[in-house]
Amino acid sequence: MRAVAAATIRTRRWMAAPRSLFCTQEGADKQKGVLDKVFAEGKRADVLGATAGNVVVDGYTEFGFKVNDNLVLGSLLLMPRNYFSWNVDSLADLTKDSLAVLDVVTPVPEIFVLGCGSTTFPVPERVSALFRERGVLLDATDTVSAIQLFNVLNQEGRAVIGGMLPMAV
Repeated sequence: MRAVAAATIRTRRWMAAPRSLFCTQEGADKQKGVLDKVFAEGKRADVLGATAGNVVVDGYTEFGFKVNDNLVLGSLLLMPRNYFSWNVDSLADLTKDSLAVLDVVTPVPEIFVLGCGSTTFPVPERVSALFRERGVLLDATDTVSAIQLFNVLNQEGRAVIGGMLPMAV
């Protein structure tokens, strides 16, 4: 019985939600209220900070990523101290709404590192324009290179955000 419980705990820890996300409905509602207020008032949220971040992508699979020892399936939005599942499955899904986080974070990131999947795809002009409008440099490359670049820039304390598409894209 104890061996089964220990295996279950290990599995649950590995599959746990990212530490930066709230695990209870009450916590999620509280966070949603804060974000709604930030959007409504046109304010920016300081999520990048001025110090080096502690988010490190330390692995990837065909369908997801290992971030700070947690497995996240699907696309990933990375910030220096937080990471989230990202509702983007391909470059076609990059829209003003999927990049709205850039409008509320402070300081404005200097660079957005985009991992395009197993190979680098040309970024459509409409996507490049979304970043230019916000004054953010876009670096689009294959996901493995993008992970490495994000990790280095983040550890240097640069204002960086990363959007990673899984290798299966």
